[in-house]
Amino acid sequence: MRIEQLEGKELYRTRPLYQSIFRDTELFTDFFYRKAEKDGKAIVCMDGEEIVSEVFLLPRLLSCNDSMAEAVYLYGVATKEEYRGRGMMKILMEKALAEAKCANADFVYLIPENPEIYKRLGFRLIKERKEKIYQLSVKEAKMMLKFNLEPLTEANFKEDIYQEINSLENEIRTGKELMPFRDREYFKERIVQAGIEGGGVYLLRKRNDYSIAGIIMTSEETGEIVIEDIVGDEDKKEGFIKDFMRWKGMAGMKEEIFPVMIAEIKEGIGITDDMVIQINDVL
Repeated sequence: MRIEQLEGKELYRTRPLYQSIFRDTELFTDFFYRKAEKDGKAIVCMDGEEIVSEVFLLPRLLSCNDSMAEAVYLYGVATKEEYRGRGMMKILMEKALAEAKCANADFVYLIPENPEIYKRLGFRLIKERKEKIYQLSVKEAKMMLKFNLEPLTEANFKEDIYQEINSLENEIRTGKELMPFRDREYFKERIVQAGIEGGGVYLLRKRNDYSIAGIIMTSEETGEIVIEDIVGDEDKKEGFIKDFMRWKGMAGMKEEIFPVMIAEIKEGIGITDDMVIQINDVL
């Protein structure tokens, strides 16, 4: 057994193991590898010429409280079934943390299926997994829309819309959040990813002055529309979702809230239990 670090085109050597473990579509897998090839890397465990365990390291710029933090997102953590229980992932995680430290990252984070595994490796849970179901009553279903909903596409995502979104985010920030740095490129890639996942990105505009009140991002799996992320005032979140449901003619809808774990590399980053954690499973 030996450990290797892969970058650029070499990352495609990890694809057989990735596709044997994860159930992503070919379109999404292509999208992921194109992004990873640009600035990501993988640490892998080899048995001969076969990759049997792997983890991807994706650099991320996050807004943490009132400042910016450089983080590394550990993604696609996988070990071939017959090699599990041999301590390979512990070695890869140690290597990943060392690599993140060399890259001067503030912390690393991951969104695990089983948080208990990573607690043993020095990670702490800052956001628990939840699944929230929204239902419209007969009365609510007949109510008029409070907002105008507008799909956000690559074609209509102009500079004025981005500036309005940016102003909205500045208004709703409390200074106690951990969230992606949502620049123009973030939204462009989120539009592409949502489309690949069968969903979309939607603007909610106020009916009186048509200004943007919020944004809903969705995916669709096996015919079920799932909320992946919402930008907007937390107190108005349920109203956004119910308006979206009325607009789509849906009686029920599910919101996925993913668990988030971190391992701090630098001291004093200031990630506390009372923060609003808006990190989600977005590449």
